[in-house]
This record gives sequence, C-alpha cells and structure tokens, in this order.
Amino acid sequence: MLQLNYIFDAKTSATATVGQVACNSFVLRGSAKYIINYIPSYILQPTSPDASVACVTIANPPCCKPYGFDIPESVCVGVSQQYCVKDSCPQPGNTYYWDFGDGSPVVTGKCVNHIYTTTGSYTIKLYWHNECGEYTKTFKVEVKECCCDPYDYAVPETVCYGITQQYCVKDSCPDSNSNTYYWDFGDGSPVVTGKCVNHAYATPGSYTIKLYWHNECGEFVKEFRVEVKECPCDINVYYKITTSGLTITADGSGTTSSLPIVMYVWDFGDGTFGTGMVTNHTYANPGVYTVRLTVYALDQNGSICKCVKECKTDIRVEKDTEEFFECGHPQFVSRQLPSNSNIVLKAAPNPFTDKLVVAVDFIDKAKAGDHSNYLMQLTSVNGTVLQSKRLADFEKNPVFNTMSYPSGSYFVMLKNISGQIQSLQVVKLK
Repeated sequence: MLQLNYIFDAKTSATATVGQVACNSFVLRGSAKYIINYIPSYILQPTSPDASVACVTIANPPCCKPYGFDIPESVCVGVSQQYCVKDSCPQPGNTYYWDFGDGSPVVTGKCVNHIYTTTGSYTIKLYWHNECGEYTKTFKVEVKECCCDPYDYAVPETVCYGITQQYCVKDSCPDSNSNTYYWDFGDGSPVVTGKCVNHAYATPGSYTIKLYWHNECGEFVKEFRVEVKECPCDINVYYKITTSGLTITADGSGTTSSLPIVMYVWDFGDGTFGTGMVTNHTYANPGVYTVRLTVYALDQNGSICKCVKECKTDIRVEKDTEEFFECGHPQFVSRQLPSNSNIVLKAAPNPFTDKLVVAVDFIDKAKAGDHSNYLMQLTSVNGTVLQSKRLADFEKNPVFNTMSYPSGSYFVMLKNISGQIQSLQVVKLK
C-alpha cells in the first residue's frame, strides 16, 4: 500500500489532564510527525497495522536533572570555597539545598560559598526536588590546614643611605590565615614586622636582608642583598607646557632624581606661583612669560635645601591658540628613523658604578639595516663625548668602563649614518 507522511497537529487546552489521548485519522496509512502545542516531536507510527490512525497521550514534561557538579575533594580550613551544581533547567528550575555536614544552616542555590572552621572529613548532602520526585546526592570533602606562602617580593637591590625606602612581601593569604613577616635589615637595627615596612640605612655598604615567616607548614627564611650607596644630587629637571588660550598645563613628571623629590615649585613669570608635579595656571593677559620650575630633593642628611635644581623657558600665550613648550632634557628621548622605529635601549644596572652595560634590542632585526652604520656614544649632560663604540654586532651588548668618572648623570646616544639619534639617561653612583 502507498506509504504517506502526515502532520499530526494536536493542541491541548489549559484543562487537559495527564493520560488524555488525542488521535488523528488519515485516508491512507503512513507515519505521522506530530506537533503538540506548536512544538515538533518524534515520528509516530499508526496505532495498528490495519488502521490509518495515530494517537498521542498527554504526559508530564520531562524532569530536569543536574548534569554535573563542581565540588572540591579537599579544601582549606578558614577559607571560603564555592560549591556548584550544573543544570540547564528553564526557569524556575530546581531548588537545591546544601547541607555541609558541620552543623551550619542549610543554604539554597545552584552555586553557594561555605567556610569550614574546623579540620576533618565531612559529608556534603545536596537535595533537590521536582515533578518527578525528591533526590539526594552526597560528596566527601577533606578540610585541611593550608599554608599560604608569598608569591613575590618588592625589595630594591640598590638604595641611598639616609633615605627611607619601602620593602614589601606579596601574598594572597586571607586575614584568617595570614602570615607574620619579620624583617632583619642586617645593620643592627631592631627586627620589624609587617608585609610592607620602611627602613633607612645610616651607612653605605653591602647588607643582607633576612625575611622570616612561619605558618602551619613550618618556618621559612629568604635573604636579599642590598647595596647602600651615597647617592648624588642628580636632579634632571624636565617639564612640558601645553597652552590653550590663556590657560596652561605645566607637567614636571618627566623630572628624575636618585634622591627622593619632595617639592615642585613653579614660577609662572607673572608674579604668581604654584606647586605640585602637574599644575594649571591661567594668565590675565596674553604675552610672553618666563616659566621656571625648581625641584627640591631630600638628601641623606634630611635636608631639602642642598639638593635643588631648576629649569626655565619662555612661553607665549594668546587667545584662541594652542602651543607646546618644553624645558630640559628628558630622561628618554626617542627620535627614531621610521625604518628603525623598533629600537629599544636598556642599561644595566642603572644607576651604575664602575661599569655600564647597554642592551640594544631590535623588535624586527630585518629593519635594522647595516649594524656598522650605528655609533654608540657615552656623553656628559652637556654633550661632551666620553667614549664611542661602533656597533658591528648587535648580539653583543656594548660595555663602557666608567671607573674614572665622577658620580652624576650621563647620556647614552645611539646615532645612525644620518646623524639621527636615540638616547637614554643613566646615573653613576660613587
């Protein structure tokens, strides 16, 4: 007999009950694809070999069950841990009840957080219910003492004597499981405690810092070497000024110093003054003004009067105009050729003492061209060339012997055959 496919299209009412049967009769026998409330479903076969009738029985919708669980087998005492059940149930979905087996109140949710306060072995019970019934699933969890160790340290290798410096240890320990850190700076000063502490060495020299801590896993110590130098007064004043009409923004953030800078004083040339690394000022009248920035640094004796440098330049302000001015030599000047815009100069160490090593990096060496066309020079701040090196091989880092030079600021200049340069400021300590 001819086999045909039919669409079985049935719609139930709001009062339909479970077990109610809906049937369609067809002129010829065949299979029927049925649609209930506009939702396609599986192919139905006729209910008997000799009848072209297909029927469906209204039933409860399928129950939504979890398909996965995120339950750790081991957790740390005193640390908040998340516990989750995974399902793809449409709203409102199942309601999940968590009993953590430690006497704490039952909580609800697909994902919940819990903190065990005592070590031991616990049984977590997860309950849920839906139209198909009530369900329980259990999990075993071991609660242990966990040790929280540092993951990094902020300890300088070189510091200036007489200047307070911060030393830090970094960890992610919760307050309930935090370590106590003990710092011994190796100079006879009392041991101090804290994740971040301040210290000033009174005498130049080489010192060993010892950092101690202890927790449930034992006692630990880590050592650091620090060189304490007599730092020169090497303030390099550099500032930029942008104008917008009669208002200017003065930015001294490019100023550098081995000693800590404690004050920026601006003289705007119109009888008014300002302070701060960055400041704004509005002139009453257009014209040319001399702007002076004076920078004060704290020396080893605690004085701000002996380490003072300044820089001044003339600027012009006019209504409805915008201009840019600068004063001084920035620490890093990048005037690169377009074909060599990927040159990076790095000095190590910086500050340095008797020897300076300079690394020249090309991000794309294919753009570097002939290495012999580059000349590296070490110069004083006034431009006097002290040493020169032809860079025939960029795989080797040029080394400058600086033992005979006085402490202070210098510049490393990289020049190509066209005379264009890239420079880097470096500082020599005693």
